[in-house]
Amino acid sequence: HPYHFTGCRYSETMMHMLKGCLGAGLLAMPNAFSRMGIIYGTIGMVLIGVFATYCIQVLVHAQYLLCKRMRRGYMAYNKSMRVAVQGGPVCMRRLEGFFANGVDFFLLFWQMGICAIYFVFVAENVKQVMDFYGHSMTVRMLIIYSYPPLLLLSLVKDLKLLTPFSTISNFAVMLGLYLVFFYLIEDDAEIDESKLQMKGIKEIPVFIGITLFALEAVGVILALEYNMEKPRDFTGLCGLFSVAMFIIITIYVTLGIFGYLKYGNKCEGSITLNLPQNQKKAQVAKLTFTLALFLSYPLQNFVAWQIVWRKSRKKFRESIRPLADYVIRILIATIPCSKRANMDGKAYTMVSDQRRPWTPATPGESQVRCRPFKKKFESRIGSEIPPTAAHSVVLLCE
Repeated sequence: HPYHFTGCRYSETMMHMLKGCLGAGLLAMPNAFSRMGIIYGTIGMVLIGVFATYCIQVLVHAQYLLCKRMRRGYMAYNKSMRVAVQGGPVCMRRLEGFFANGVDFFLLFWQMGICAIYFVFVAENVKQVMDFYGHSMTVRMLIIYSYPPLLLLSLVKDLKLLTPFSTISNFAVMLGLYLVFFYLIEDDAEIDESKLQMKGIKEIPVFIGITLFALEAVGVILALEYNMEKPRDFTGLCGLFSVAMFIIITIYVTLGIFGYLKYGNKCEGSITLNLPQNQKKAQVAKLTFTLALFLSYPLQNFVAWQIVWRKSRKKFRESIRPLADYVIRILIATIPCSKRANMDGKAYTMVSDQRRPWTPATPGESQVRCRPFKKKFESRIGSEIPPTAAHSVVLLCE
């Protein structure tokens, strides 16, 4: 049948998996290792990676068991949660709808947040490169200009058609890593005892947060497993997911160690900020990572669309479903863009570096309006804002 669904092959799914996990968090690995040291950072990264891999494997295997029990070929994860609660304690069975909708809500909220971060990351890096060449443009305008091409990519319906974009994105990441490692290994790094030791117990939660943000693309992983041609190849000790996580953890550990050896405690929230800002190779590295995240946006957006479309599909008549499909895709791609574009003049950026004070993203009237909140917030946790897992967290102020 010409419209028969054919899932992604092993190689295609691997490309999507690597692209889904090799995102913005990759660039924060040296900063994470600067908090835990080389020894404890490596051990912690491996343990968290193994634990995360095991938990996802258990989740997928539990879904298989529920499908077998219900004699269903496949159940979405909200449906799996509903069935699991129905088979649980009697007192919990009335909450089956709450838990099922909770799964969709958190996955949707997570993916929309990632899409918003991608808009900001792309715009900020393009702005830095434009400033380097003497051209000035606001982040808001760059976000607006990046919206049309990202919208067109978001209209792609089949993950198989997104495979070339994921492949190009992976090559862009490889080129960016090559340029970054060019700076990391150009000089002999000094290994002293201080770089082997952990900086303090208080750094452990921060390290875990950065690592989990960088490592886990849960929504993408679940969507890829659903769209595989042979889902049985996804799990297992030598399954696709285990192999992909091994590659990803190896890249993270390598970048974290070399970045920390090069820059020590001066590691920024993004390793690209440590590169010489007056050299063209550093600007090319920024553009390659920008291209990588730009092309991976439709993959992240696909997960959010899948959740919304699954819940709303039956509410539309068969004749208008194609139109409704495109409308939902456009809305899901537009919401993160509109939120980020409207942040101009109302946002503060908490730089992902505990050694830096909280600095406003844009000066002006919003700084005066937000100052009381800033002082109140700092009085609770100290004069320096602890870092988050991402490069920056945008805080709305009115």
